Amino acid sequence: MLQDLDLLANRISRLVSYSERLKSERSELLSRVKLLEQERTTLRDQLSTQQHEYASMAEVVTQHQVEMQTAKQTAEEAQELLYNELIQQQEELAQLRQRLQYSETRAAALEQAATFARDHVGHILDRLPNGAISPAPEQLEP
Repeated sequence: MLQDLDLLANRISRLVSYSERLKSERSELLSRVKLLEQERTTLRDQLSTQQHEYASMAEVVTQHQVEMQTAKQTAEEAQELLYNELIQQQEELAQLRQRLQYSETRAAALEQAATFARDHVGHILDRLPNGAISPAPEQLEP
């Protein structure tokens, strides 16, 4: 019977030891769970912050795309206006060149007519008798 009591005491001692070890493991596991929960909370906060930053950046990107599209459209409109003005200026330049050419041709014709008239008047005056009035050389020159 003593032997049975010793066995029982040993067994109870092992159970107490096992129970204490389980308590210790439980305490460690609870501590670990608490740390993991804190880490999870931290990660959730980081995720939330990153999601807010991403949403904010997406909004900025969208706004920039709209601004770029508006600027592109404005630039295209300005380019079209400038191109139309260029065409108009080129047409006006062509007209002015034609007018200049016409004026130069007309001036050359008038100069030729004036030279012809001067020569003709000179011949007529040369044929007049000596007592006639001869033109002053300054009056004949243009």
